[in-house]
Amino acid sequence: IALLIAMAGHMYVTSKIFSWWLKIDLHEPGLIMELPPYHKPNWQTIFLRVWLRVKGVIRKALLLMVGVSSVFWFLSYTADCNPNNSVFYQVGSFIEPVSMVFGMDWRLFVAFLASSIGKEAALGVVAVLFGAGAELTSLTGAMAVHSHDTAALSQAIGGASGITAPMALGFIFAYYFNIPCIPVVTVLNSESRSIKWTVITVIYYFSTALLIGGTVYRLALFFL
Repeated sequence: IALLIAMAGHMYVTSKIFSWWLKIDLHEPGLIMELPPYHKPNWQTIFLRVWLRVKGVIRKALLLMVGVSSVFWFLSYTADCNPNNSVFYQVGSFIEPVSMVFGMDWRLFVAFLASSIGKEAALGVVAVLFGAGAELTSLTGAMAVHSHDTAALSQAIGGASGITAPMALGFIFAYYFNIPCIPVVTVLNSESRSIKWTVITVIYYFSTALLIGGTVYRLALFFL
């Protein structure tokens, strides 16, 4: 319910902000679309099309999760299984003072950045970054144990990882309002035919996601 209320408020504020910049030509003709004749639905065709769409989405999600998770695993891999010795940790700890302003440690912030590529990618990144012990010595082990075992993943995040309830809640809101995915940005650029508006939109969604997530985190500190 809180996400729906925040979404309605976000849409209202966004419409007001962008209405100041966008100029509508009232003399421009509207869209004319010829509608095809209506027929009785063929259930076999409907189910076939739905199955093809679902299969395509699942294939895309799995490929994206595995691909992005593999990149982040290689960046966080160390021979002694201690992620604190990785180059990824050094970079993450450097940006953590800034990301903690919005209630995210470096691992949550990296997962937030990965969600800009695709929402599905964030789960694989969280599974890799919050992995523990010997499972991090193999990519397949980290993916198999944590990406598909939600109970183990929840235990790893909620255990000694240092992630508190306000941090998790702030991350959920930031993740929810972040850029949907790269294909959406591509479509936006092709439809608007303006790199300027594409960049403005990306920066707007990224910034507002951090602002909303940080606000929720600060408010949650008083109640959780």
